[in-house]
Amino acid sequence: MTSRTQSTPKQPSLVLVAMPWSHSSRPSAGLAALEVYCRRAQPTWSVACRSEFVEIAYALGDALYEKVARECYQVGDLLYSPFLYPEKAHEVERYFGEWLARERRADGQHLPAHVDFDVLLAVLRTHIDSVADELAGSTVIGLTTCFGQLFGNLALARAVKARSPETTVVLGGSSVSARVGPSLLAEYPFVDYVIHGEGELPLADLLGAVARGERPAPGAPGLVSRADGRKLSPFAQVPNLDDLPFPSYDDYAERAERYGMSWMLPLETSRGCWWDRGARTGNPKDTCYFCNLNVQWGGYREKSVQRVGAEMSALSNRYRNLQAYFIDNILRHKDAVHFAETIASLKKHFRIFYELRASIRAHEFLLLYEAGLREAQFGVEGLSTSFLRRINKGTTTAQNLHAMKLCTEFHVAHPANLILSFPGSTDEEVAETVANIESYALGFEPMNVARFHLGVGSTVDVLRHEFGITGVRNHDCYKVALPEEVYARLELAELAFDGGGSADWTPVEEAVQRWRDLHDHRFEKNPTRALQCMDPFLAYRDGDSFLVIEDRRYGDFRSGEFTAAERDVYLFCTEPRSHDHIVRWARARGIDQAATERALQMFVADKLMFAERRSYLSLAAATSPRLAAERIRWLAVADRGPADDEATGASRSKRRLPVQVGGA
Repeated sequence: MTSRTQSTPKQPSLVLVAMPWSHSSRPSAGLAALEVYCRRAQPTWSVACRSEFVEIAYALGDALYEKVARECYQVGDLLYSPFLYPEKAHEVERYFGEWLARERRADGQHLPAHVDFDVLLAVLRTHIDSVADELAGSTVIGLTTCFGQLFGNLALARAVKARSPETTVVLGGSSVSARVGPSLLAEYPFVDYVIHGEGELPLADLLGAVARGERPAPGAPGLVSRADGRKLSPFAQVPNLDDLPFPSYDDYAERAERYGMSWMLPLETSRGCWWDRGARTGNPKDTCYFCNLNVQWGGYREKSVQRVGAEMSALSNRYRNLQAYFIDNILRHKDAVHFAETIASLKKHFRIFYELRASIRAHEFLLLYEAGLREAQFGVEGLSTSFLRRINKGTTTAQNLHAMKLCTEFHVAHPANLILSFPGSTDEEVAETVANIESYALGFEPMNVARFHLGVGSTVDVLRHEFGITGVRNHDCYKVALPEEVYARLELAELAFDGGGSADWTPVEEAVQRWRDLHDHRFEKNPTRALQCMDPFLAYRDGDSFLVIEDRRYGDFRSGEFTAAERDVYLFCTEPRSHDHIVRWARARGIDQAATERALQMFVADKLMFAERRSYLSLAAATSPRLAAERIRWLAVADRGPADDEATGASRSKRRLPVQVGGA
């Protein structure tokens, strides 16, 4: 009798990989969602996630890694190109050395004294080889391509294919969206598929086809293959985000624990942007003209508030983490109050980061602050309303100043940007921006400047002729990393262009530097005092029947006292108000229109109030979050009618600003 031994079929495996250059404190939310979704959709598969960027962050040290991560597209990505094109190594070394020298001059105190480029490449090469050895034999590997990860992913993909030709390699993420994906497939034979848009449905379908020994049909939604040529299939999107399982950050958490890294807990409550209506209307102008953050989404979707609360609670408990980093492109348009109240009801002391729009209401901001908001990325972009219209931002200078003031009052950090050199911008817009900085914005946290960046799929990219741009090409930094013929063939997400007819924005850069110098000088004079212990540069103190305003914006100290009526008008305008609304409200409180007009004119003349198109905003900030919260809640009631306040008609002598009463 002959015995036979039957071999057990090998379990198919999917490995999801995040290479550098994500910030070391932020795990990949996309891979965390994909891991659990694919495990549920394809239960016969082994699914794992690898946060490999953590290994490089530890190897290079936090200071150098984070510097590179902040320039992930134009510096970090290029460091992997010598593994694909060795002949470009010397050019990349020179480029990197020049960049590093600039960074040292700007802020070199935290950087290593010396960075040996050959040693740096050896660290990256050893890591690629090690990961490729471990991935060899995997059925499918998926590589997220968002934060300067393209060439690192390509180098890893080639190394894996050299060891394991049967492994299927898939790229996904924002940097391979739109026309970039087909271009990469045409250039690099070791990449098999590119996910077009979000990954859950197309990746799960691909796994099913691979398990059956089949190839996905050409034109499969959300998936690009060589058989599709340059044609892009429609997105394949999860209709209801509440149907997604909770993400898993287990792999990242284990690595962070191993190296003693603190980290932020990513939370995804929506996909896309409700201001970007282009997918619904078919009009590429129905969004911010400069933005391409939503090129991988087919419209806006959001999770229910109840789901968000449950997910936040579960993930926070699982990872014992209260550093909440919302990755949404925008705060939901509706239910913002319910959203904030739900987070607060969890009774957890979160420290929250969120991207917000400057049109947010003060009451909504207050509730978010009470839920834990401590850092906000406001899409300010401009301090000229005509410029904001040019870029179709849908906000105004008054709204931007209001958002900046709220952040000042509540000690919420807001690293916002001013966009420079947008195509068609004018000298008048430059002058208006400078004037608004120097007259109205100095009291708030200084902003950063960022030259207009052309991204694939943005309105400017789609409608190049309307914006007068020519010579659109891959960003010039890629000339350092790619052979000339490859640079000419590839279509990448980072672009350069000629033309555009922009004004000279140097005066704005200089004004921002003066703005920074003003704030830096104050901290230098008070090195032991924390920001929270300092009064705002422009602050008010409420005396109930009078108001005191203190002004430190111009290098000295000025103070003024104002009557009860003036107080009421000023505090009512601490949120943007139309002229007619102010007059109606003041009249209901016994303040006649002439007195209201005099108060508005006085405050505007003294640059204590911003006025534009008959709308007004008081600029002085409360001296503490508690006092700002009291005012916001008072206004929520007072805005509905006359307050029960006997002080309204009181009259006091005043000393108008500016009156210098002492040194700073």
